Amino acid sequence: MTHHTGPDVILGMVAMGVSILSFLTVYTDIRAWVKRNADIALRKPEA
Repeated sequence: MTHHTGPDVILGMVAMGVSILSFLTVYTDIRAWVKRNADIALRKPEA
């Protein structure tokens, strides 16, 4: 009974994977947004 893999362990692993995936998605979105804004700012230095 000690080596019993309960639903808690599986749920914890799933929750960790989901949080990592959502963090990577948000991180990629923020990087793309910053890069786009930087490109716009660099394109019009006379503004």
